[in-house]
Amino acid sequence: MLEMTYPSYKNLSPHPSVDDIPVRISGHVKWYDVERGYGFVVADDSAEDEADILLHASCLKAYGLTDLKPGTPVKAEVINAERGRQAKTLIYVDQDYMRSFEQMRLYEDDLHAEASPLRPARVKWFDKDKGFGFLNVFGEPEDVFIHIETLRRYGKNMPEAGAALVVRTAKGPRGLSAVTIADWEDIAEGEAV
Repeated sequence: MLEMTYPSYKNLSPHPSVDDIPVRISGHVKWYDVERGYGFVVADDSAEDEADILLHASCLKAYGLTDLKPGTPVKAEVINAERGRQAKTLIYVDQDYMRSFEQMRLYEDDLHAEASPLRPARVKWFDKDKGFGFLNVFGEPEDVFIHIETLRRYGKNMPEAGAALVVRTAKGPRGLSAVTIADWEDIAEGEAV
């Protein structure tokens, strides 16, 4: 009788578990930090108690990108890894949304030339998932828009409602926007902005 030998596949399961099969999701970037090399995506259909999805720099590199802006719509294949859900492959990134961020940055640079002097402000609200919020600026009757990119440009974390800030504002097509930001304590201690 002829005996057949088969290669050993010790580590392979004959039936992959549900965790091994990538699931396609649609969502948006919560945040991404180029220096750290990772960020997080929130699935559009996520339950509130469901964990965010880790997005590693290797996924961006494979897609041909080096950075993603908060709120950017994405589609990805997601797996359940040791530390939770993780994007395995980026399938789609809304490039128009990314270009709008670049246009906004150039627009904000133009606004700096027309910016107000520094004025005290309080955070009315800030939505970390959407990447923006509004301020109440002393002496200003209308709310002032604040974007997460402005906060990042000045090295600031996402502020809590009621936080005291100092801002320069400029008029844009949709109203006043904060174009320079500092913590109240920084100005009180004499730091330049």
